Amino acid sequence: MDPHELDQAILDAATADDPRTLAGLLVRRAGRQLARAEYADAASDLGDAVGFLQRTGQSDEAAHVRQLQATALRGGGFLEDAIECARDACALSTDGTPWRVSAETELGEALLLSGRHDDAIAAYGAALAHGARAGLVELAQAALHRRIAMAHSLAGRHVAAAEAADEAARLFAIARRPDGEARARIEAATSLVTAGFGSAAVEAIAEARTAAGGDHAALAELELLEAARALTARKPAEALAHARAARAEALEGAVVLPYVGAAFTIADLLDHGGDRAGAYESLAVGWVTAADRIGQELAGAMFRPRLEALRARWGAGEFDRVKDAYYATRRS
Repeated sequence: MDPHELDQAILDAATADDPRTLAGLLVRRAGRQLARAEYADAASDLGDAVGFLQRTGQSDEAAHVRQLQATALRGGGFLEDAIECARDACALSTDGTPWRVSAETELGEALLLSGRHDDAIAAYGAALAHGARAGLVELAQAALHRRIAMAHSLAGRHVAAAEAADEAARLFAIARRPDGEARARIEAATSLVTAGFGSAAVEAIAEARTAAGGDHAALAELELLEAARALTARKPAEALAHARAARAEALEGAVVLPYVGAAFTIADLLDHGGDRAGAYESLAVGWVTAADRIGQELAGAMFRPRLEALRARWGAGEFDRVKDAYYATRRS
C-alpha cells in the first residue's frame, strides 16, 4: 500500500467509524513516519491510535502503542512529553507483563536523557521487578543492569556503576553472550579506574581481559584503561607502554576510536615528557592512518584540534620547526 492509498484507507476507516481498523492503519503510518524521522507526526498518529484501541477494549495494545508514542517523542527531543506518555503507558499496562516491562524501560530512557538519573534507575528497577514476574530472559535483564550502571556513572556514583555492570556481566555469561559480558566487564573496570580504586580496578581489568579473549577492540580499550590507571599512580613510562599496546591492538583489529584515543594519549604523554618530535609524530601518523579508515574530513576533525593545541602551547615558531623536521626525516 503506497502512502496515498494508506491515507485514503485511514479516511475510509474514519468515515466508517471502524476504530479497530483505524488504529492499525494509524500505527502503520506512524511506522513509516518514524522511518523518515517525522517524530511529531508519528507521535500524533500513535496518540490517536491509543484512543481508538481504548474504545475497543484493547488495553494491552493501547499500552504498547502509548509506549511507542513515548519513543517517538523521545526521538524528536520532546522529553517531558515523552516522560508523561511513558508514565501513562505504565499505568495502562498490566503488572508483571512484557508490556509493563517495555513501558518502564521506555520511561527510564526518557528520564535518563533528561538528566534525572535516580528516577531513571527507579524505572529500570521497576522494569526488572515486573520482568521477574513476566519471565524476562537473562539477556534483557543484563541490558537493563547496563542502563542502571550508565545512570549511576552519569551521576558520579562509580562504585555503584561498577556493581551494576558486574551484575550485567554475570547475566550475559549465563545467557552465553561473551561479547556482552566483555563489554560489561570493561564498563565495570572503567568505573573502578575512574573512582580511583587501584586494586579493585586491577582485578576488574584482569576479569575483563579474560572475557575479551582475542577481541582486539576490547583489548585496546583495556590497554587504555591500564594507561589511565598508571597515570593516576604517577607512572608515566608504564602509561606510555600501555598506550602503545592499545594502539597496536587497535591497528590489529582495525578499530578507529581506540586507535585515535591511543594516538592522543601517546602524544600527550610524550609532550609532557619533553619529546615534542614524538608527540607530533603520533598525531601526524594517527591522522593519516585514521583517514584511511574514515576519510580525510572526519579524521581531520578529530586530529586538527590536537595539533592546533600543540601549536598554541609550543608557539608557532617551535611548532613549525618540529613539523618541518618531521617531514624532512620522512623525505630522507
